[in-house]
Amino acid sequence: MGERVLLWRVFIPGVTILTGALLLLCLYGLSLLGGEAGTAQRGDLLIATLFTALGAGLVLYNVARGLATPFEEAAEAAERLAAGESGHRMPSHAEGELASIAEAINLLARTRESGASAGERREQEHLAILSVMSDGVVAVDAGGRIITLNPAAAGFLKLARADAPGRRLAELVRNPDLLRFADQVRAEGGTGETEVSLSGARGELRLRVTAAPLPRGKGRPGSVLVFTDITRIHQLERMRRDFVANVSHELKTPITAIQGAVETLRDGAADDREARDRFFDMLHRQSERLGALVSDTLSLSRIERDVDKGGMTLSPTRLRKVLDEAMEDCRPKADEKGTPVTVECPDDLQVSADAAMLEQAVVNLALNAITYSPPGTPVAVRVLPGSDIVIEVADSGPGIAPEHLPRLFERFYRVDAGRSRDLGGTGLGLAIVKHVALAHGGRVSVDSKPGKGSTFRIHLPTA
Repeated sequence: MGERVLLWRVFIPGVTILTGALLLLCLYGLSLLGGEAGTAQRGDLLIATLFTALGAGLVLYNVARGLATPFEEAAEAAERLAAGESGHRMPSHAEGELASIAEAINLLARTRESGASAGERREQEHLAILSVMSDGVVAVDAGGRIITLNPAAAGFLKLARADAPGRRLAELVRNPDLLRFADQVRAEGGTGETEVSLSGARGELRLRVTAAPLPRGKGRPGSVLVFTDITRIHQLERMRRDFVANVSHELKTPITAIQGAVETLRDGAADDREARDRFFDMLHRQSERLGALVSDTLSLSRIERDVDKGGMTLSPTRLRKVLDEAMEDCRPKADEKGTPVTVECPDDLQVSADAAMLEQAVVNLALNAITYSPPGTPVAVRVLPGSDIVIEVADSGPGIAPEHLPRLFERFYRVDAGRSRDLGGTGLGLAIVKHVALAHGGRVSVDSKPGKGSTFRIHLPTA
């Protein structure tokens, strides 16, 4: 458009002036010929004048076009630069003042291209960082609409990343504590921190939410919410509190019994032989229980300490030998109850293990099976080779209700607390089994139905 305007502004005046000059020249020639000139001569002069005007017009057109083209290129370059095409350049064939304009436009284009490239790189870097962060990040504007969020935040809040931007946080999240906190931070324009609970695919998530203002022009700022998963920390803290409470409770019972027996003996019961023997039996029983509790607590602590320091020292171990030695430890209890115990394991099967720890885990499972099974009912210890090496301890006892199975390997968890204490259990045996399996890179499992016995398993990786 600019080229055509400039073209006609140059061309039309030039043609007009040239045509006028030629007409004047033609009239002057005709006047010289006067009446003596014939019609043919006047016609030839007119034709010559027209051809001269036409040729001159073509020359003027080309000249005008040559003048207009650089200006049109400059205008086009400016328009494309304004539209964001920072890679476009103006040709450098211009001269004079136009050359300075071309250089200025090209310099501006290079500057914008460099800035755009740097901006794109920074944006890509920010997106890459946000994508790999384990913490969730959500940016919302002053109206509570989501600007952006990273994959971790989408997972925590169960949102689709493609659909969330532009929608209000309150439309997508149904947690009143989180929404109240987000509204408060946006209203005050400051920082804050809180903890919220959200339901996740693997149960309840405990999240620490930290907020900071996000300035976006005038008026109230938006905010950035950072979600940190503290579920594991929360669980460990709860386990620590439960462990302290349970240990205190478990220690309190035998200590109270011992103190009561000692005070009774001091008050004169020692003179009564029958009472004295009964209290001595109580002291012996409670001291054994106290010793077993301390021993199991120390064993569990030692296993955890070894794992924290880099794991146990594992070496090739013949599994049949470990099982036979474990059954020797269990034999007195089995003979006392008349419980037949069988072992099925290939003689040459080896595992990578700490033999003493693995033997303790098998002893705990076997003693549980013997203790809770009716007298005379069999207990089978079997090894099932495969993708994993599975040590299986099966009994014919009363079985366990399904609601108890997920928590059986927790510390101090008992299906029947009173019966377990009466039978001498500390509540730590299965927890020790679990931690021994984990220390060997394996896991534990259990199958049980009320009235049909239980089967406990230790799964170990193949050597």
